[in-house]
Formats: sequence, C-alpha cells, structure tokens
Amino acid sequence: MINKKNMFRIVDITLIAIFLALDIFLKSQYIVVGENLRIYANFIVKMILACLYPSKIMLIYAFMSDTLGVILANSGSYFVGYLISEMLACFLYSFFLYPKVNLKRIIMAKASVNILVNGLLNPLWTTFVVAASKGYLYYATKNLTKNLLLLPLEILIFYIIYKLIGSRIQKYRQTEN
Repeated sequence: MINKKNMFRIVDITLIAIFLALDIFLKSQYIVVGENLRIYANFIVKMILACLYPSKIMLIYAFMSDTLGVILANSGSYFVGYLISEMLACFLYSFFLYPKVNLKRIIMAKASVNILVNGLLNPLWTTFVVAASKGYLYYATKNLTKNLLLLPLEILIFYIIYKLIGSRIQKYRQTEN
C-alpha cells in the first residue's frame, strides 16, 4: 500500500482511482423506496477498499468520493454534514475490516455504519438541508427502519463477495512491501 518511503505505489493510485470511479457511478444508481429513502450498492466498493487500506487512506478516499460524487454524479446539493458521514462510514469500515476480515468484523462494520451513520447521523443532516417540518425523529425512524431491514442482506452480499475475492485481497496485501 505505502512503501517504506511513505510513497504510494502506482498500482495503489490506479486501484483507488478505479474504485473511486465505480463508487461515483454507483452513487448515481439507486432504488427509491420512499421520501428521501434510497437503496445504494456503493457500500460494496467502500468495504472492499477498507479491506485493503488503513483508516487514514480511507478518510482521504471518502473526501474525494463525496466531493467528486456531488460534482460528477450530480448526487444532490453539497453539504458538509454528508461529507462527515461519508468519512465516518469509511473510517468505520476500515477500522473493522483492515487488516483482518471475518464474518464478525463484517457484521460489526456494516451494523455500525447502518445504525450510527445512515440511521442516526444522516437524518440530522437531512433536517438541516431540507429544513423539514417533520423533524429529526421522523427521518431517523424511517432511516433506521430501512437500514435495519437492509442490514442482513447487505452483510450477506458483502460476505459472499468477500468469499469470492478475499484470496485476491490477501495476495494484494502480501505484495505491499
């Protein structure tokens, strides 16, 4: 990932750029399930990268992903709160998934993001941005319900993907030095 001189390898920059492009594309593809409720698949990209890179790299990635996502994918108006959420989500994924991945860690990573970030923090930002008369509890209830319902499915999806590509991730990590 980073060599002994604290320099990125070309392969790391390339891999991050490819995943960044895929992440931004997936941000623009979603399923609407209600007012201000959408189902996204870009969590897979972030979780795979979090298996490869430590938190400080994921924080930089989250900043680029959120900022470029708003600019390129027209994924809504820019609000710094959503940037904080994106960075916290990537941090949590990396905290739990780097350098060791197992089912328990996948569950903890996905549950922490779905509950803390998507379920509790994002509704706060929504009440600021929308200036909603419905208030925080309305959006928090909806977001928590959606995220808790999706949690087992998202864990299963990532677990299956990791089982399919986990050996390649391990090989990639072994070439870091």
